[in-house]
Amino acid sequence: MLPMLHHQWLDLRDATPEAMARCAKLLEDPEDPWLVAEVFDKLREWLRRDCHHVHKLMDPTLEVQVLQALRRFGPTNLEVARLGLGVVAGCCQRNDNNTELIVAAGFVKVLMNLMDLYRADGTLQDNACVAVWRLAERRSSGAERIVEADGVQRVLTAMRGHGRNSFVQVNALLALEKLALKGVVAADGLDHIADEATRLHPHNVQVKRSALRIKRLCRVTQGAEEEGPTPRALPVLEAEPLCQWLLSMDSAGFMMEYHPCLRQYETPAKVADRKLGHRRLFEQWCRDRVQTCNSGVEGIVTRCMVAQPKLMHSRHVHKDQDDGYVESRDHRDTTTLANQVNKSGGGFPKQDPEGRELKMDPSMSEYKDAQQFDLQESPETAPPGQVPRSIQVLCDGDLCDKAKPGDRVQVIGVLKGFPPPMQDFTDGFFPTRLVATSIKSVKEIIEHQFVSDDVDNIRKIAAREDTFKLLGRSFAPAICGHAKVKQGLLLQLLSGTEKNLDNGTHLRGDINVLLVGDPSCGKSQMLRFVMNTAGLAVSTTGKGSSGVGLTAAMIRDPNSSDFHLEAGAMVLADRGVICIDEFDKMNQADRVAIHEAMEQQVVTISKAGMHVTLNARCSVLAAANPIYGNFDPKLDLVKNIGLPDSLLSRFDLIFIVRDNSTEELDRKIADQVLRQHMMRYEGVERKRGVEEIHSSMMERRRMVSSKVTEEATKVFEDQMPMMEDGQSKETVTVDFLQKYIRFAKRLTPVLTAEARDYVAEKYVEMRMRFQSGFADVQAENSERKPRLAVTTRTLEALIRLATAHAKLKLRKEDVLVEDVEVAYQLMLAAREEEVPEAPTAPVVGDDDDDQQGQVTLQEVLQHWQKRLHAVNV
Repeated sequence: MLPMLHHQWLDLRDATPEAMARCAKLLEDPEDPWLVAEVFDKLREWLRRDCHHVHKLMDPTLEVQVLQALRRFGPTNLEVARLGLGVVAGCCQRNDNNTELIVAAGFVKVLMNLMDLYRADGTLQDNACVAVWRLAERRSSGAERIVEADGVQRVLTAMRGHGRNSFVQVNALLALEKLALKGVVAADGLDHIADEATRLHPHNVQVKRSALRIKRLCRVTQGAEEEGPTPRALPVLEAEPLCQWLLSMDSAGFMMEYHPCLRQYETPAKVADRKLGHRRLFEQWCRDRVQTCNSGVEGIVTRCMVAQPKLMHSRHVHKDQDDGYVESRDHRDTTTLANQVNKSGGGFPKQDPEGRELKMDPSMSEYKDAQQFDLQESPETAPPGQVPRSIQVLCDGDLCDKAKPGDRVQVIGVLKGFPPPMQDFTDGFFPTRLVATSIKSVKEIIEHQFVSDDVDNIRKIAAREDTFKLLGRSFAPAICGHAKVKQGLLLQLLSGTEKNLDNGTHLRGDINVLLVGDPSCGKSQMLRFVMNTAGLAVSTTGKGSSGVGLTAAMIRDPNSSDFHLEAGAMVLADRGVICIDEFDKMNQADRVAIHEAMEQQVVTISKAGMHVTLNARCSVLAAANPIYGNFDPKLDLVKNIGLPDSLLSRFDLIFIVRDNSTEELDRKIADQVLRQHMMRYEGVERKRGVEEIHSSMMERRRMVSSKVTEEATKVFEDQMPMMEDGQSKETVTVDFLQKYIRFAKRLTPVLTAEARDYVAEKYVEMRMRFQSGFADVQAENSERKPRLAVTTRTLEALIRLATAHAKLKLRKEDVLVEDVEVAYQLMLAAREEEVPEAPTAPVVGDDDDDQQGQVTLQEVLQHWQKRLHAVNV
């Protein structure tokens, strides 16, 4: 081909009607064979990328022009012949109309002439064999024309003349198989040809599989001959036996080869595609028998490199003169699944057969994107006491940029060992990597199912008047007391409704909760219960995490000096919950790093010339101790916590968990603990808490799926815990609570007009109570000091809590006034119920005697009602 200098039409990257029209115009009456080769190269590229789309755009006139140009310039120009055969083979792929047109236009005769003319060229013979089996695959008329033109003999000649070329062997065997399936070639003698190909390539997997298909075809034919006369076309193989045979041949390149060959066996191909990846690497780790087999692995993307071009086919021309000579060289490495490593070592040819110096032409060479990322075992699935395992995944082509740090994906691929760099000695260890053939998001795979009995039980519980109290009691029932805290954590798991406004503003729906209190009050146990109940949860501690460890970091690779992105805990907990224990032990700089992630729910990294934004859409549940160890009632809340207001305002609920010591309360707590020790559980092997958290996530999903399809979940617990009032009340099971939360979380209710006005009224009341009116109280009594500021974030928190309660009651569309009232009472409880009374003065101003500077309560209500209306829309 010529360098792309004067053909401006080649700047079109995609196949469009305009591009097809330009190709047809250039092929009307071409005089330059290299221009024809250039057009063929572009058409072949488009067909490889998306043959269905190109078939819709390609006019029959253009196909005829391709055949005419191939007939005219193919016998005198090798490059035109190579590329033209590739274009015709792509036109026949999955298109019967094109195949019929090509056969009628006399392509078979042109094909046979080119095979005779260029017998010594392996690339052309390979493309010719592909064209033969494409023609034979789609139409019986094509197979008959090939046999009439003595095409079988030419295919056998290509196999004998290029015995060491595995590409020719594989495609020739495929062509013979298709001809035998159409009934135009007897399958009796094909087994000897398959044996010869296997002998020449004993270690080539594709050749061995093609030979096995030929032998199986021979056995089927022999069985049909014993039963009766042989039909013209062999019977289609049954779906289930064929699928079992395909699955028994787990080896490298399975999907790449069998999907194109099994288009007439639609059901087995789909079944085989679903069953691929049945080996789970993180459940049964690397074994020698797993090598070079299709395996599946699920985890979190923790590190991702930038996609880079990878050379696949290099084109070399004469260095001193432009005489049209082009030499191609394929480049394959250990990541290639289709064939073995290129024996040429991947080097560039220095000279042509006549000794003239060659140089590589980058504009004519072919590349494809290549990328690698690290996949880490999900934190909740890692075995207790072990570091989460990780594996490096290699992907190329359209699989690049399908996963970014923080995504939970399932990867199916081939686990291969890669030899280390050559050294004077070796330790015998080969690092293993996963060469991906499929990447899917976990959200696309997991679909929760509910049986009718579960749905009925959930609706019955939601119809009760004490639904909120019942589910609140069922939250961490082993902990005595703290009813409001449990209810707040329950609403956190349900969350509000996430909204993206037209102006680009993102309103988070996740609820952030902070637990502050004395030691040994059950804060950490509540965090563990949230981890056990939530679908996705990541646990960390304040002392063991840094700012970049919670968000993200840009790291330089010591080997390649390239930068890669590593996701932190909040990015890994996207669409889930992150539990941070010992929150007060974090450094000030580390706490500042999570401000953006808590409110905007994104993490922005701008380092090393790269600007990256990652999603961190997670609820934050933090537990901290007071700054002096125990809560001091003489000090205000801010001084007890010791955290800045900029961080505290990002928490929707801040609960004070105190160790109030009274004789009656101590007896209740002791009785609750003793009742747990006296209970006889179903067995020591029943996993809860951390052990349940660290069990296999895939195994848990399979257990839940099988359980869902068989029977309904048990609703109420047999053993009822002791409540604060000394009575035993009913509670739901943890499994049913998980299903209830999962079922209700999908709803997206919005505020009604009455609820909107009520939210504005309660917000203004909180502003007047906790800030404006409290300043006068503070002046009279200096010991009582303001607690937490009431800001616009408090208003949004009130809306989120009300929406979560509406979800709890299974309201699909509306958030009612009673939901707002429950959220308001919960926020008052979180701010401690010992609050000053609302100010009786109806106005707020700097001077009570100055009427001009006063703002009435009605004006404040109208202002916030307008803002709520804008948010609700």
